[in-house]
Amino acid sequence: MTFEQLASLLLAFASLLVTVLGVGIGVMALWGYAQFKTMVEESSEKAAVRKVDEDIKGGELRRHIEFVVTTFLERGARDGSLSALLEARREEADRLSQVDAGWEEIPEEGPNA
Repeated sequence: MTFEQLASLLLAFASLLVTVLGVGIGVMALWGYAQFKTMVEESSEKAAVRKVDEDIKGGELRRHIEFVVTTFLERGARDGSLSALLEARREEADRLSQVDAGWEEIPEEGPNA
């Protein structure tokens, strides 16, 4: 085996080794990214739940909800949209009551019994 043949064989082996290492590092990077993404999602979900629990226990969330509802009701009372909304809900409740009454007229054993 001549020096040129040995050098080309060593270079081919080195390039193969670098290729295998590159593919291995790429696969590990994808796996690491997936693990990191999962870890971040779980961590952020836990942090969000913890924050909402703290806000509920501290009363801050309750005060905010009360403020929003009160503002909505006051604005609706001033411009008349609240009474229209209540009327629409009453009509919807009446229609649902009629549907419920219709179900009561159907025999329990069904039409094929």
